[in-house]
Amino acid sequence: MLYLDSGTLTPLLKRMESAGLVTRRRDPQDERRVLIDLTSKGDALRAEAVCIPQRLAEGAGFTAQQAEKVRAAVGELIETLKARA
Repeated sequence: MLYLDSGTLTPLLKRMESAGLVTRRRDPQDERRVLIDLTSKGDALRAEAVCIPQRLAEGAGFTAQQAEKVRAAVGELIETLKARA
C-alpha cells in the first residue's frame, strides 16, 4: 500500500504505462476502479529491483536486523497514523 492519492498516482502510472511497464484498464464491474497489471518488461524490472532495499540498508550502515527494526517501526507508525485519521 502506497498511501498516495489519485492525483499523485495517476501521472506516475501514465508514465509507467508509456514506458511499457504496466497496463491500465477500467474494471468492467466498477468503472470507478482502474486495474493495473505488470507487463513482462515491468516484471523484469521488478526482478532487477528486488535487491534495492538491501542495498539501501547497507548504504546506511544497517545490519539486516537493524533494517528490519526500522521497517517494523515505520509500519507501526503508519498503522498509528491511520487509526488516528
